[in-house]
Amino acid sequence: MRNIGIIAEYNPLHNGHQYHLHAARNLVNADGVICVLSGNFLQRGEPALVNKWARAKMALQAGADLVFELPVAYATRSANWFAHGAIRLLTATGVITHLAFGSELGRLEPLHTIAQILVEEPRIFKQLLQARLAEGLAFPLARSLALKEFIEHHPPTGIRPTDLEKILRQPNNILAIEYLKEIISQNSPVIPLTIPRRGAEFHQLSVQKDSQFASATAIRHLISQHWDGRQINPAVWSQLESLLPPSTINILQVEFAAGRGPVLDEALAPIVLAFLRRSSPTELRHIVEASEGIENRLVNQAQQSFSLEDLLQKIKTKRYSYTRLKRLLLHSLLGLSKELASSFTATGPTYLRVLGLNQHGRTILQAMKTRATLPIITQVPRPWPPRDGSRELAMLSLDILASDLYTVLYPKQEQRLGHPDLRHSPVIISDS
Repeated sequence: MRNIGIIAEYNPLHNGHQYHLHAARNLVNADGVICVLSGNFLQRGEPALVNKWARAKMALQAGADLVFELPVAYATRSANWFAHGAIRLLTATGVITHLAFGSELGRLEPLHTIAQILVEEPRIFKQLLQARLAEGLAFPLARSLALKEFIEHHPPTGIRPTDLEKILRQPNNILAIEYLKEIISQNSPVIPLTIPRRGAEFHQLSVQKDSQFASATAIRHLISQHWDGRQINPAVWSQLESLLPPSTINILQVEFAAGRGPVLDEALAPIVLAFLRRSSPTELRHIVEASEGIENRLVNQAQQSFSLEDLLQKIKTKRYSYTRLKRLLLHSLLGLSKELASSFTATGPTYLRVLGLNQHGRTILQAMKTRATLPIITQVPRPWPPRDGSRELAMLSLDILASDLYTVLYPKQEQRLGHPDLRHSPVIISDS
């Protein structure tokens, strides 16, 4: 049986994602499509537009058979740790034979060659990287420049330095390289495949006229422009109907009408500012991503800032990008310490949590009972929290805390109840 894995955020699921799902299945004539989906907070340190169950339903209605949650301990980390957790989770299912990911390049060999260099870390490359980091550059830029220099002097087959610069500027290529790195370093049997990305650039804010493809960033921006903090302007739906599958539009309409969305970045501002104003630099110093005294700037500037955007502008530096700062702020709220993150890194994900499935997904799940190397969770164990202090439960506790924080961001007060993970069962849809 061939099952293809897909790692996604679907924030929200758009036409480009649906194309990728169908292309992935057809690429190997897969029997099943299994998604690993980020939960309520995403890799850029931002809340998802709608909750993880709504987005799992989007995936199922677009062609996935089974959806697992990527624990927040990995879903909100930098690209390398995001990929680390996702690949370990895919491999642990015991039933996934292939992984399909999008890339701007659309060719696997150059991406694999770069990944191999990063895994092997030749001595000269390491020296070049350290020299760039010593200049005060952020790690992604330092690594990109070091790679370019290394390849100029040690050119591998199929990659020109001029091509490399373009490859490493494009976010899907970067994530693809991280997936390949993890497949190599974990010695995973999963076979990687890449599908050329269709549509708008990843961070493009504008929506092209008469286009069927727009970035998720542009779609969220369009929604935010039609949201007044209490209700959505119905005119937005006619603008979205060419960009999103009908099933995605229906799910968004249901969630927005219920007051469970849209959840936008700035909704975090009061919580973040309140937390920082009661925190000390000593407390923040232990949070993962905190280094070089950034904790002092956070505490000081929180007193001088009136919004999340205002705070980020005041503390952004050459080494601390907006995205890294957003992750740091989120991890501060979650209490994700360096020690806890290190323990999660050592173990990898400790469970496979089902967010949703269809009838064929049930069949796959049944096969996993004898093949998976991690326990499968469909319901949070009761009573909660249990007395057992195992690492498995520590990771699950963080997911539950993330959901508790997320529901506070819902537009409608009555929807802001805690512990949604204890009330939600996996989404189940009937096969069409």
